[in-house]
Amino acid sequence: QSAYQHKYTDDDKTFNNQVVRRNIGILTRRSAVATGRGVVFINTANPDRPQMTVLEKNPLGDDILATELIPHFAWEQFDYSDAFMETYGQFVLISCREKGSIVNDRMLIVDITKQTVDITNYGMKSLSKDGGVLYGGSPHTGFPG
Repeated sequence: QSAYQHKYTDDDKTFNNQVVRRNIGILTRRSAVATGRGVVFINTANPDRPQMTVLEKNPLGDDILATELIPHFAWEQFDYSDAFMETYGQFVLISCREKGSIVNDRMLIVDITKQTVDITNYGMKSLSKDGGVLYGGSPHTGFPG
């Protein structure tokens, strides 16, 4: 439920593990993705109000900023307990569940620049890119779907 910054000494013998942000967190490692802007994730520290957030370096200092993205979208409509995130072109894809579902049955297609979210019925267990093609693993069988 916190973000840390690791700083090592020049001789790599000791390090400082410093908390830079509190009250942020994810339910699974797969529910965060690195983008050109920073690390984008669904912040589930407050389960009643999940938020799409980006951790990015402050251009005016050496600290890390946690910025909420697309605050007008109702992120709380979905369950992120087994979410998977991936980038594809200009989009951030989030495979998640409708509340009450036992498998990922929704894909949120997020355009951070345009501040839009499209909801599809294509939930996936995993996503992978190869040569510009996006592949998804079925949430039901574990095989590509």
